[in-house]
Amino acid sequence: MIRPRIRPRVAVVLVYTAAMCMNGLDSTIVNPALYTIAGDFGRPLSAANTVETAFLVALAVGLPVAGWLGDRFGTKRVFLGALTAFTIASAVCGLA
Repeated sequence: MIRPRIRPRVAVVLVYTAAMCMNGLDSTIVNPALYTIAGDFGRPLSAANTVETAFLVALAVGLPVAGWLGDRFGTKRVFLGALTAFTIASAVCGLA
């Protein structure tokens, strides 16, 4: 018996939901580590918040570039490439 494939719309919803969860995780994952970062560098917690600022600046710079890449190479290709790069980078950070 042939097993029915997952519907394309369901697959799209699942992939985008996973991506949105990863985005939320990415933007808040550093918060619990701020105390450790500040302690390791011997700086006050307010100085460790520059990590969050750097993330937001990188996001602000990267979004227009991602839009241009999506227009140039196709949004699906850019989205899947970014999702793959994020997954690999997260795995490498987890192993560090």
